[in-house]
Amino acid sequence: MAPEQLRGRSNIDGRADQYALAVLSYELLSGEVPAGAIEPLNTLVKGINKKVSNGIQKALSPKPENRFLNLSEFLD
Repeated sequence: MAPEQLRGRSNIDGRADQYALAVLSYELLSGEVPAGAIEPLNTLVKGINKKVSNGIQKALSPKPENRFLNLSEFLD
């Protein structure tokens, strides 16, 4: 669940789904649930592309305004 959902904010948008997709991606690629200080995937798993790692890291931002504007941007 995205941090803004946990806080009970009323203005939830697609960035919460982006967060959920990033959590799932991180877990599938690393075998670890992202929690606390999240280590970039490319330092955790050998062979992960830095661009992919950076994209997932950005989508995992606890602040929705620091994530991608939409899922299309995230997937690009």
